[in-house]
Amino acid sequence: MRPKEIFSIPFLAISLLLSFILAGCGPESPKPPEGKVTLAWEAPEKNADGTDLTDLAGYKIFCRNPGQNFDFTRPVATIEDRVTPNTVTHTLSLPAGEYYFVVKAYDDSGNESEPSNSAPPETDPPHRIPG
Repeated sequence: MRPKEIFSIPFLAISLLLSFILAGCGPESPKPPEGKVTLAWEAPEKNADGTDLTDLAGYKIFCRNPGQNFDFTRPVATIEDRVTPNTVTHTLSLPAGEYYFVVKAYDDSGNESEPSNSAPPETDPPHRIPG
């Protein structure tokens, strides 16, 4: 049996709203510098077949470094969100580095959407968290 096609997030409007925070810079803390990035996207309203989306369970956020592929078995965040506003936002704390992000939505049965478009777009330089 073929799993049902579920919703998509075709236009992930991730806004890279940065608030840089350097953490662990003192001699007593060996933590590498970290930064925060806030991602925002429009919540899906329809399944891929055009029917109303009634069983949205949440979202999974994935990131990758330049030259790597997204590992869709290891989200950097999972957001359980059954009552989604029009725009969803989530803030991540990540080590200093360069990143691309995508989001997948999932339903109550565990079906996942196709990944959103990358933010920033693959043709642009990656998002940089300074270190």
